[in-house]
Amino acid sequence: MKSKLEQLKDFLQSVQYQGRLLANPEAFDCWTEGGIVEPCSTRKDGNGIIAARFAYQGTISINPCYAPSALVSTFVACWIQENLERYDSNSFEFSNDMNDDKSSDFELTIAELHEDIELVLTENGPFVIGKQNYDFGESSLWIAEQFKLDAQVASA
Repeated sequence: MKSKLEQLKDFLQSVQYQGRLLANPEAFDCWTEGGIVEPCSTRKDGNGIIAARFAYQGTISINPCYAPSALVSTFVACWIQENLERYDSNSFEFSNDMNDDKSSDFELTIAELHEDIELVLTENGPFVIGKQNYDFGESSLWIAEQFKLDAQVASA
């Protein structure tokens, strides 16, 4: 499952107004800043557990953006009302720096988003809580779709 920030980015990439996208899909980027993790061990759905809650600031950038900032902001405000939960920020800040070609560098920041880190009980999972082994569940946002690890080992 994707994080709330990635879901909002995907929504903005696909939304249309009067038959036009807000920007080309490759113009969108998103990142998190200032994360805080709060450990907990709340049982969920039989063999699942919420091991921690992650709170972070989320930013989405659209560069270049040809849509008016009021249009983008209205889509974001509607998405927030439908998709965010009680502990998430219900407002956002944005900046809209104009370029010479009449496009802009649009950036929006949601001050606080919350995600649960969910684990499921498994026989050989790497995470141990209460002497039981857990691993990431299917719905966890922490499962990487792909990654590349480059490393060098230095010998002493």
